[in-house]
Amino acid sequence: MVANSFGSIRIMTGVLAVAMTAASGCEKKAASPADTAAVSAVPAGTSAAAPATPQLPPAIEALGHHSENAYDKVKLSDWAAARASVDSLATFVVAIDSTRIAELPDEFRESLDKLKGAIASRSRTVALRESNRLTSLGARVAKAFNPVVPEAVTLLDYYGREIEIWAAARDDAKLRETGAAIRSTWEGIRGEVASRGGTAEVARFDSLVADVSKAKTPAQYQRLAKPILDEVDLLEAVFKR
Repeated sequence: MVANSFGSIRIMTGVLAVAMTAASGCEKKAASPADTAAVSAVPAGTSAAAPATPQLPPAIEALGHHSENAYDKVKLSDWAAARASVDSLATFVVAIDSTRIAELPDEFRESLDKLKGAIASRSRTVALRESNRLTSLGARVAKAFNPVVPEAVTLLDYYGREIEIWAAARDDAKLRETGAAIRSTWEGIRGEVASRGGTAEVARFDSLVADVSKAKTPAQYQRLAKPILDEVDLLEAVFKR
């Protein structure tokens, strides 16, 4: 990745400050007001030992936050608010590039461009798909910072929305693929949830995964989407308490 040249540290810090201020006004799962020092903790291309208390740079946290907001607003056909979320995403991408906090995959910018176009043309299916894809790409970037909520839990959130998308499109193949991804992702994180005292959460998600395995029709999958998304919120809480 080639960082945007701003000429001085002061200018780069100013761009990031604007981005962090934008995050503070968002509605859902707002980025935490972490110390500014955490924002520049790990430059791209370097490695560092995981901190005792994981600190996800606000600009990285905002990627998932605004992409999820965009998804929610598109679902409501609130195109103005969806566009505002995309504008905020673009601001954070500039901040990340300018400060070299992390290296964003090329797919992130490609998906962001597609999302901008879909919102401008009010192409609902494409906008939902690309905003959700940005969530998974943001989780990939955040993983390097040892976030409090593991990547696998964020991916379960992503897969829950994938069920909504592909059930509405009546795409049986994509639904089966998503169901398999939910099962494998859950198997990978289940033990950690249990070790943190999430016994009840494990039991409930086990039941949901079993229902996903039995689902055959788009309608059956669709009925499982909201329970999965609701339960993922509770899985996140296990890691935050």
